[in-house]
Formats: sequence, structure tokens, C-alpha cells
Amino acid sequence: MENKSTPIQPDVSQKASPNQAEINQYQDTMARMNQVVQGMRDFPITQATPNLKMTDDASVITHVEFIPEGGVFTYLQRYEKPFRGFPFNETVQQIDEFKKLIKIITQKFFATFKKSSLWAKFKLFMSLDAMKTLGIGYLYAYHWQVRKHRLKSHMYCRSVRELHTIVSNHSRDILYNDDLREAIRDCFCMFMEFDNAYRFRMQDILPEMDKTALLTNPIKELGRLLQLMADREVAEPGKVKMAEKWKMAKELICLFLRFNRNIANDIAKILSRIDLKEIELTEEDRYYCEFRKDYNFGFMTKGAIPRREVPKGLPTQAPPQVEETIKTQ
Repeated sequence: MENKSTPIQPDVSQKASPNQAEINQYQDTMARMNQVVQGMRDFPITQATPNLKMTDDASVITHVEFIPEGGVFTYLQRYEKPFRGFPFNETVQQIDEFKKLIKIITQKFFATFKKSSLWAKFKLFMSLDAMKTLGIGYLYAYHWQVRKHRLKSHMYCRSVRELHTIVSNHSRDILYNDDLREAIRDCFCMFMEFDNAYRFRMQDILPEMDKTALLTNPIKELGRLLQLMADREVAEPGKVKMAEKWKMAKELICLFLRFNRNIANDIAKILSRIDLKEIELTEEDRYYCEFRKDYNFGFMTKGAIPRREVPKGLPTQAPPQVEETIKTQ
């Protein structure tokens, strides 16, 4: 195995106007993003249309590295540490569609459930089997879409690789259906890989899990973890209150699992097999967590670590020579 380094010089004309130079710079970034994603995906790229937004807090990609341990380091101008992962916009948009649909379904269900009479609630839960069948059908349909964006297993970041390994290799005694296991694995792993807001929260909360308590009383322990996540949320003016989302998720999940004890026990078995050391926030993850103002991460609260300010402003000069390090076999 060897590392092959290919220098790529951005084509920014000295005679170009400042605005044109910025446009050339971002077009060059788009081309490099396509190159990197081609090496990450499980399936070849047939059409990729990255959409970079030129905002005041935009950051130029200066270096992308496929690291030996697995995963990708993305180096951003003005940031001291590399970001774990490569948030390609086309894939992020696909994941966002999934998030929006889940959000609408759960909100509508919860709102209807709260307003329903006791008899209506009873009838609703009598139809749980039909709801599960519908949910699995949607999972398969979404998997058909997301698998076109699926990464090679070693290209996920460390925490997501651990989840991928657990579902792939250590849940066959629970998830007998290979197609269902693959769909759950791909959809969940892609969701976590390309939404660092949820991934960082998962990495913050899962290490707090008590495996003994989980196996003894899965519903109680899962409820405790969801409540802990809700308690760590920070309400920002004018934004959706994430704490309310987690409380709603806690009520729905715990209620569902009370009517499906076998599923609760299966979830507990799978989660208990996770190596929590592999899930923990890395040094690079913690660095980027320190910029977030919407959540009180455990390591920051316990260590009294102050939040960082996000670097502002577009670069005033052409970016440095870009070098892409690609691991080849």
C-alpha cells in the first residue's frame, strides 16, 4: 500500500476581477469535490451537481486526505484541525429529504395522538403491525435512493464505521433478513455520516450508556439517554427547539417499545455490542463541537471549555496549492 499525492493548482487568472476570481475558485472546488467523492462512493458517480454557497462564513477546502485508519480528513482554510468526513452537497441534500419526511411523519403522528380520545389511541396501537409494515416499506424505498450515494465501508468516519460493523457483522442473530439489515445499516450510517449535528450528539450521548441497565430495562435506559440529550440542548432564538424534538422522540419511542418488548430487547442487544471507545468524540470532533452554540456537550460542561467563534469572511487571496492524498492499493 502506498500514498499517491497529486497536486492540483486552481485556475485563477491574475487578470480576473475579485468577483470572477471567487467564482473560479469555487468552480475549482466543485471539480475537486467530484474527484474525492468518486473515490469514496461504493457506486460510480453518474451525475454530481455540487452546490457551494458563497456566504460570509464559507471555507475553502485546501486539502483532502484518505487516512490509513479509514475515513476522510477535510482540511478547511482558517480552521486549525481537519474535519472528519466530506460533506458533499448532493448527498447532504438527499439525507435532508429523509430527515424532513421523518420530521413531518412524527410531528403529525404525535399531534394527532395527543388530541385523540382513549379509544382512538387504543385503535391506533392495535394497528401497529400495519404501521411497521408501512415503515419498512418506506425504508426499502428510501434505501433504493440512498444506496446510490453509499460510501465504501472504510470511508465512513470512525464512529460510523463502528456502527456499520456492528449491524453488518454482529447483528445477524437478531436481524435475520439480509435486505432489511442492509437497508437499516446504510440509511442510518449515511444519515450519521452526512449530518454532523446529529452525529456529534450521538457521540456525546452513547458513551453515557449503562449497558447493564440497558439489558435489564431497555425502555428505561433509552428513555434516560433521550432525556439527557434533551437536557443538553440550548434553545436559540428563532430556531426550532431541539429539546422538544427529543422529548417527543422519547415519548413515541418508549410508547412504541412498550407494545413491542421483543424489539426493545433486540435494540438493547445490538447497542450493548458497540465498542463505546470507538464512538467517543475524537480530538478533531471536539474541536468542531466547540463552535456549536446549540448544544452543551458533556466534555465541554465537565471541563468548563469555552465555545469558539466561527471564522468569518471569504479569503482575500487565491487559495494555496491543493494536494489530494489518495490511498491506493
